[in-house]
Amino acid sequence: MHDPQHLFFRKGLRAAIVLPISFAIALNVLHLGAGALYAAFGVFSLLVFADFGGPTRNRALAYLITGSCGLFGIALGTLAAQNRYSAIIVTFIYGFAVTYAGVLRGYVAAAGTAVLLPFVIAVTSGPGFAQFGDKLIGWTLSVILATLGALVLWPSHLRSALRSRVAAACAASAMTVRSIWNHDQPDSSSGALDSDARMRELVSALREVHESYDGKLLRPGSVTTRDRSLLQVVDELNRLTLAIKWRMPVHPDAMVHDGDLAEATAKILDECSAALGRSGPPPDAAALNQVREDQRAVMEHWVEEQLARGNAAEIAPTLDSGFRLRIVALISQFIGRDTRGAMGASLQIGSDPTLGGHEIDTPTLDTKPARMLKSQFTLSSPWFRNSLRAGLAFGIAVAIVYLTGLTHGFWIVLGALVALRIDSLGTRRTAVQIVIGTFAGFIFAVVATQLVSGHTAVLWIALPIFVFLAAYTPGAVSLAVGQACFTIFVIDFFSILNDPAIKTGEVRVIDVVLGVAVSLIVSTLLWPRGVATAVRKSLLEAVNASTNY
Repeated sequence: MHDPQHLFFRKGLRAAIVLPISFAIALNVLHLGAGALYAAFGVFSLLVFADFGGPTRNRALAYLITGSCGLFGIALGTLAAQNRYSAIIVTFIYGFAVTYAGVLRGYVAAAGTAVLLPFVIAVTSGPGFAQFGDKLIGWTLSVILATLGALVLWPSHLRSALRSRVAAACAASAMTVRSIWNHDQPDSSSGALDSDARMRELVSALREVHESYDGKLLRPGSVTTRDRSLLQVVDELNRLTLAIKWRMPVHPDAMVHDGDLAEATAKILDECSAALGRSGPPPDAAALNQVREDQRAVMEHWVEEQLARGNAAEIAPTLDSGFRLRIVALISQFIGRDTRGAMGASLQIGSDPTLGGHEIDTPTLDTKPARMLKSQFTLSSPWFRNSLRAGLAFGIAVAIVYLTGLTHGFWIVLGALVALRIDSLGTRRTAVQIVIGTFAGFIFAVVATQLVSGHTAVLWIALPIFVFLAAYTPGAVSLAVGQACFTIFVIDFFSILNDPAIKTGEVRVIDVVLGVAVSLIVSTLLWPRGVATAVRKSLLEAVNASTNY
């Protein structure tokens, strides 16, 4: 099991409490019929598939907006289901659009499956607007209860965990700066040892940042200014660490204000750590900018004096010995600026007289949503290709549903959704785990439901247990175990809804196998190597551009 921060455990507990309540209210209080399915699976999709992190206000908005998109998906799916051809075409477009929106990362990527699920259930339910109102009410109920449950019951702050690690890296940077530029004991061997120890702590803290950041689909994206600023802070921490590790020639004479600049630099890094880690006040980037300006003025005056005295040979070595500190201070000011952005405060970008009074800035990527979506809308983009494959797989799955007339055909689409990966190798590995897990869950559930046939109370008692396992095990144990538990939960759920029956499990197994087969075929035929080729091409272009520059 792998759940060091108990994130999956808390996720499972929330779902185990909220889903049975939502299902019971929809089925036994509101008597929604088909709407009970949306009331239950809406909670599962929002609390398990989405499970948004971050500040409370942002999380609440994310759940409500995702829920609104789900209502739109139900309406669109119901309308498209009036004709098999429109169902297939609309599924392809909708699946492509939702998957492609994941390029924005963050909340948008996290909401993908939760937005797809209600549409898939609606579009595979067949033509007709029967119980359309009940479906909308059931989904709305799930959104309300899931939002309340997520905010009240052991809330997880996944993105806050990243902020905490960034804060720790800022604090480690501040201590390293103080240990290196300790002018009280410039020749102390203990000071050198302390600098080495602080450097190791900084490298370790930065490594933990990247463990929470690199390759994470749900890391902060480009939808909000706060997310874009936090993303920039991570990049700037990399540059800061490189600058701190840079060994410059040591000169016995240091500029008079180097100590003040080092302390001001460490101070703003501490302020960044407090702001991101403990919700302290935004750092004062303008204060560091002023210290940098004062130090520059001192340098200019000193250079003039040395030239007047005929000591030109002393100028370059002395200035070079402080160059690393000045670079560290500049990058730290950028970290302070973007930490303010991550806190929702003004950026406080300073101006530099040496640049003609123009604002100082670092080269940054244009990560605004429209720019990100436009830049990846090309056939050479892995995001575009993966979205195209997903849309095609979902469209084929819906076509199979309408051709075969299988009940609960949405399992075919969900089977394709869970199995499909960025390349054919990953899809094959996932497919094997899904099939093994589904068969194992089917065998267990069939035996169990037959033993308790006619005892609905037992099924209700077992429901929260199976919900917990279905939510907890995929991340904490393995996908195969997760699929087994999810299959057991599904059979238990439909046994309550429609009385115990082996056919429910049989349909689940057949549909999942068909969905997995669709994902295997599509991933094998369309760009089976995934992102490998695109990564090599991008690296080559980057190396060539750097060389030319």
